[in-house]
Amino acid sequence: MVTTIEHTAKKFSTLFNILVLVLATCCIFGFIYFSIQNKLEATADKRDEYVEIIDNLYRNKKYKFRIKFSEGWQIEKGNGPNVLVKASSGNGSSINLVVKDLGAQLGSIEDIATLDEWAEFVYEKFPTTKIIEKKETHIDNRKAFYVKYEVEYDALDMKTKMTMFSVAIIRNNFLYVITASADYDSFDKNESILSKSVRTFVVED
Repeated sequence: MVTTIEHTAKKFSTLFNILVLVLATCCIFGFIYFSIQNKLEATADKRDEYVEIIDNLYRNKKYKFRIKFSEGWQIEKGNGPNVLVKASSGNGSSINLVVKDLGAQLGSIEDIATLDEWAEFVYEKFPTTKIIEKKETHIDNRKAFYVKYEVEYDALDMKTKMTMFSVAIIRNNFLYVITASADYDSFDKNESILSKSVRTFVVED
């Protein structure tokens, strides 16, 4: 009888420990989720004290990366709260870079989304988007998602059509999204120039 009671007590003890572990795990993931959500809502820190620009090389010490833009391009702070830096050619081509502190250490871009989910996110951001290509690639020897798309929008009673591609990677707690764009009619001749700049992106650990 005592043995049966002890056995039952051990079973309840084991179940209790499992329940505590599950609840603790849920709390941890819940904390990470809300931490990430809060971080994603935060705006980019564009203070000059973190920035170093040497000719066409841009380095950000807070977000720990560098990128080399094409010769003669104008480098400036990004428009809006989330775009950290923007470089433009003066003839309609541009590259902008968004950085988000996720508030949690992650291994790769696949930890937050699949390629299809990321492409869907791009589509939802621009309802008139036509996805041309999506693929897994590598930037700075890290796995990245590449999405190429066309966007049409109205501006001052004029219809504008752009071709863009974005590359997204994660390193530790930072999500980096590099978006390159050009007018639809000139994209083909500028694509190699845009790609060359994007390939120079390096995370500085």
